Amino acid sequence: MLCGGDRVVPADPELRDGYYLSPCILTDVTDDMEVAREEIFGAVACLFPFTSEDEVIRRANNTPFGLAGGVFTR
Repeated sequence: MLCGGDRVVPADPELRDGYYLSPCILTDVTDDMEVAREEIFGAVACLFPFTSEDEVIRRANNTPFGLAGGVFTR
């Protein structure tokens, strides 16, 4: 975890029993990790290293759900 993922305690007392986490960034995620294969309900960004455009396209198309994706390069 690069940053984030800390527990957040809401100011509203009625919400304090919930499970709230700050946005987080996970680095060096691989395709076989659960966090890469299943939907996350929260503000989580998974960073996947890659070496070629073909690799990125293959990996982006290799999902049963196709929920969301983004590509950021240098």
